Amino acid sequence: MSLIQQLRPYLPEGLKEENIKKFDRSDEIIMELHDAWRNGTILEGRIVGSGINAVGRIVKVIYQGMEFIMPEDELDPSSRTRVERFLGREVYFKVVGVDLKEKKAVFSRKAAIEDRSNATLESIKIGQVWTGKAVIVDQRHAILDIGGGITAILSRDDFAYTPVKDLREQLKLGEGLDVKIIDIDYTRTNRLKNQPHIQVSLKEVLNDPWELVKENINFDELRVGTVTGHLVDRRDPLVFVRIDPGGIIVACPVSNRALPAKGQEIIIKIKKIDPVRRRLFGVYVANVSAI
Repeated sequence: MSLIQQLRPYLPEGLKEENIKKFDRSDEIIMELHDAWRNGTILEGRIVGSGINAVGRIVKVIYQGMEFIMPEDELDPSSRTRVERFLGREVYFKVVGVDLKEKKAVFSRKAAIEDRSNATLESIKIGQVWTGKAVIVDQRHAILDIGGGITAILSRDDFAYTPVKDLREQLKLGEGLDVKIIDIDYTRTNRLKNQPHIQVSLKEVLNDPWELVKENINFDELRVGTVTGHLVDRRDPLVFVRIDPGGIIVACPVSNRALPAKGQEIIIKIKKIDPVRRRLFGVYVANVSAI
């Protein structure tokens, strides 16, 4: 017998069927939340607003069409996170309190993150390849979300085999990439206090261009490349040129002539191959446009 059938004898005459169903559904939802609270189940709801009640600042969450609350300090492990960035977003949460009589429940996103993080941490091993999404990018480092609320650090030195001056020019927020776990340090923690410091590398999952250098680049060979940058605070300024295969960088001193512009195609001659230091040196011959 359904809950509607059980309740019908006790309901006022003339009560519309849709109102009975609404009453029935709200009881079902609160029982679902009660079961989730007992079992530690992680659920998903949408954040629609914020406010203040008797317990302090709260966040309003819609679950199955009903509105419930989440204390603001249960929204994110980082106290620096602003509520506004979550408005309208679907988030995972755990039920941390239920009042069956009043049909009220209290949620915690922080508890859900901790549970998912612990499960993910157990499966992470050095040498594995994980897919991460860039959530913070600065000049030298990026923070990637590799799943389950776990974050990892990607430095610009581990981004590519070629030098990267500013990681923000190579990696955008929200961009996904496959990275290899190269270090897990449980003696250091990130801002999620119960998580170890995890370091990842994109370079480790890319083909090493120096394997191609051995087979494809020869001494005194002419090459066409693209200028990627300059080093001018020296007697003979250097121009850095990216060539194929593999986008390897060649350093070419330039003296007694104008420096080619960044992005310009030029012709260079390979003059030194240093496999130990992984360096290529050449000389600037001419601009492609001048030929």
